[in-house]
Amino acid sequence: ASLTVAQFDAITESEAIERGLSFGLIGVLVANAATASDIETLGIKLQNETLKMLAEETNKANINYKANDALNRTPSEELSKRFKSNRLWGFSDLNDAEVKAFFEKNSDVDFIIHITSYVFTQYSKLVVATKWIIYDKDGSIVARIETKSLTELSEQKMSEEAYLNEMSTLQRKNIKEFLNMLFSQS
Repeated sequence: ASLTVAQFDAITESEAIERGLSFGLIGVLVANAATASDIETLGIKLQNETLKMLAEETNKANINYKANDALNRTPSEELSKRFKSNRLWGFSDLNDAEVKAFFEKNSDVDFIIHITSYVFTQYSKLVVATKWIIYDKDGSIVARIETKSLTELSEQKMSEEAYLNEMSTLQRKNIKEFLNMLFSQS
């Protein structure tokens, strides 16, 4: 059986949004507008890293994973618009038409995955929570798996590169946990 990623949504936060939370919804909206490009960049970097790590980990586990860069199918303007419109409210699951359309274009795949990753800080911890929804060719949801990894943050402000490295390390743990849960059930 083969699988691939059909959609990947990443929701990240910034320090400005955290500060804005103390001023209610208006504070979040103002902070959000000020840091929109940073959040989009971080989300896209997390997506790219995750897809690369997923290919590596499935290869190590001898899983028939077909690399499929969902970001390449969407023009950057459209990606940017999706991030802007969904950042505060989250992303929706794939609907039947989207699942069927994906399988029509990718008939050599047996299962598709919709990944949603949330990155946030809570009580001096960096958290990467990822939801994995797997669909079969009939459009039925075969599995919903949620993984969460976290690490202590130092009091010092991290560089963007260090932050991305921490996110990637936590996401790799999520990928391994996802694969262990998925194939221990079969």
